[in-house]
Amino acid sequence: MSLTVPFRTPSPPRPDGDVSAGEPPVRLRVGALELRSTAAYLLVWAGVVFVVEVLLLWTSHEALTRLGVLASLSRAAATVLDVPVPDSGILPALEFGALLPWLLLGAAASALLWLLTLLTVVLVHNGICAVTGGPRVHVR
Repeated sequence: MSLTVPFRTPSPPRPDGDVSAGEPPVRLRVGALELRSTAAYLLVWAGVVFVVEVLLLWTSHEALTRLGVLASLSRAAATVLDVPVPDSGILPALEFGALLPWLLLGAAASALLWLLTLLTVVLVHNGICAVTGGPRVHVR
């Protein structure tokens, strides 16, 4: 695997004075990641994932309400349960206020699972780096 660095400053001339041979390739070693800083970084990302999921679920609920899907579902459930449909047209169990705790719990569980998965990946990476020394990348 090779990476190019577009804004790298030229290296000094080689000690033997041969500048026509070009620059020697730069070797970059990717080692173990510091767990504390990585965990803090991933925790912030888990917060971002949580907020995005909450916004996505709220937007989905609003879209389903405006499209009439929740009203149709409420009428069908009211028919099956033999209960009257409220004046709002949506059963209380399908209103946003009733679903909000479940929405927050689901988004938090998903963000936590995401965080734990990535922390596990970092721990496995650190373990592999301890055994192999980590991957080496040649930069031209």
